[in-house]
Amino acid sequence: MYYCILEDEEMTADPEAAGVFSATKAFHESIFLGDLDAVTSGTGKGVRSMLLQQAKSFGLPMWPRAIQDETIPLQPGEERPDDICSELLRQKHKLDSEDRKARIHVYCQTTDAGPDQIGCRNQIAKEIAPFLFILHLVSNCMCHQGHL
Repeated sequence: MYYCILEDEEMTADPEAAGVFSATKAFHESIFLGDLDAVTSGTGKGVRSMLLQQAKSFGLPMWPRAIQDETIPLQPGEERPDDICSELLRQKHKLDSEDRKARIHVYCQTTDAGPDQIGCRNQIAKEIAPFLFILHLVSNCMCHQGHL
């Protein structure tokens, strides 16, 4: 399997044309062989584990790392809110007060709608729910729906 990573992108103004930009892109191309074993456990936990293992073999960044990188720590004496909405508001107010830009991490997952895949989706959704700038988008694969 070939996997292409955009390493560097530089936008520069073209002095010959007002408002026109040219992009210089450098790509690095490598061959990666992922662990593409079938999930034998038939559980959401097994699917999640396989998904992380496969992504790691490709060198893709995944949500556990984003959670580490994007966690907004509590201030001394500050208590963690009781509900997710309050936690998300706490994070937003903290970022606004620091005038800091946030990185948004978006993970898209398309699978069949079997119980193991639904279990995996739910587990990931619970993991990332309290993080304001980590999104998990899911959809059912139209090609696999007839197999279930």
